Amino acid sequence: MTSEAQLREWYRPMDLLPAGGETVIGTDSAHAETVDRVMRETSPAALPAVDPPCRPGGASPV
Repeated sequence: MTSEAQLREWYRPMDLLPAGGETVIGTDSAHAETVDRVMRETSPAALPAVDPPCRPGGASPV
């Protein structure tokens, strides 16, 4: 298990990927505001529907 001390040691503020494309959501962003932003920026409604995987034995997870 990773300890809190290890996580703090590994943490680097604003350690973003060099290619860009990441969005930092500030701690001042309200929950609803954050959800709205993620939904708006990722456009999940435009993605095709995905069938849930079947469980072993062919049973549907739904």
